[in-house]
Amino acid sequence: MEPPVDRAELSFAQNGGQRIAGQGPTELSGEPVSGYLIDEKEFGKRTAAMQQVCLSCHAESWVNGYWARFENTIKTSNANTLTATQMLLAAWEKGLAKGPAQQDSLFNEPIERKWADQWLLYANSVRFSSAMAGSDYGVFDYGRWFMSRNLIEMQDWLKSHSK
Repeated sequence: MEPPVDRAELSFAQNGGQRIAGQGPTELSGEPVSGYLIDEKEFGKRTAAMQQVCLSCHAESWVNGYWARFENTIKTSNANTLTATQMLLAAWEKGLAKGPAQQDSLFNEPIERKWADQWLLYANSVRFSSAMAGSDYGVFDYGRWFMSRNLIEMQDWLKSHSK
């Protein structure tokens, strides 16, 4: 299943390692979140500092290639998280699960728990492994395999509860 891409995509832009305005963390509604986040200037400083650590052992071309793969991993994990969020929103809109609009918790329905697993466990595992642990860890230890399986299970849940 190819995840949809729209204005709410939670990704780093593939534009020479620069973030494009409007792409970043969002509320469930898709509205950009800016409070409590670092600004672009600070983001650039931290990126440069991290890359300096890499450059102490690796050539610049290696660091640039690694960083591009890392940002692609973030983009992909964010797209998977967005897909899960859209499924959760669909479940609420169809009345298949109770959410904040019904004064209910975000985390007590089965599909809500799967959504939380998607962004809290699986997406973070994928990002961590891309940054520090390696591709095998990123696939199998609560990584890409789990993200993909979770999306399929959420889709199946939606279908079975929509009948």
